[in-house]
Amino acid sequence: MRFIRWDGGVRNALLTVNRIPGTQKIVVAIMDITDKIRAETAVQMANRKMNFLNGIIRHDILNQLTVLKGNLELAKEYNTDPAQCRVLDTEITATDAIQSLITFTRDYQDIGIELPEWQDTKKTVMKSCAGIRFGEITLSVEMEGVEIYADRLLSSVFFNLIQNAIHHGKKTTCIRIFCEESFEELHVVCEDDGVGVPPEAKEKIFNRQFFSQTGLQMYLVREILSITGITIRETGICGTGACFELRVPKGGYRFITVQQ
Repeated sequence: MRFIRWDGGVRNALLTVNRIPGTQKIVVAIMDITDKIRAETAVQMANRKMNFLNGIIRHDILNQLTVLKGNLELAKEYNTDPAQCRVLDTEITATDAIQSLITFTRDYQDIGIELPEWQDTKKTVMKSCAGIRFGEITLSVEMEGVEIYADRLLSSVFFNLIQNAIHHGKKTTCIRIFCEESFEELHVVCEDDGVGVPPEAKEKIFNRQFFSQTGLQMYLVREILSITGITIRETGICGTGACFELRVPKGGYRFITVQQ
């Protein structure tokens, strides 16, 4: 709520009203959170400006890399020395890797810049599917009336989990996403029938140094979820499919009535 202080200043406050057990009395508490709101607003504004500046710099770097790559490919085309061609191939590969990393930072520059929000899980999954080519793979989303409190890039989490099943599952024919309540937490599960994840790689795939298999995507998945205390682990059996389990703590999920 907002209120006007004795000196005319407009303040933001958190108001709580609780009944004293066993009595007809209530306790009203008002906590001034104006400074907290101002600090959060300032941080968000600074992040937006920083992202804007990063976007300009990233655009200029990508333009220069395009010129560099074009010249390397042109040099390779006119070069007849096999040894030099191998060197040029290495340089072109490095240029491609740099372009990929810079593009990746563009896609994930907004992590944490906005406050988390309640999101309909099924709608978020369906939103994440836009633009994905499934081919012969079927997707089953078995969730209704479930919301979780997460960063606004939650759709990117499901996008990467689905893409991981498609590109790394090798023999994947179906992907299933569902949720189930367990004790005082909610498990949101994304499973497939692909080749699965080897036991020694189950934790490594979330490590930012583990580039050869999944790049930085799975690392960012964990980072996005951790903002609101959601954890993720891989629990599938290698050879029968991958199974990524998102564990949403109590208070971070709720059930809503679905409008027919």
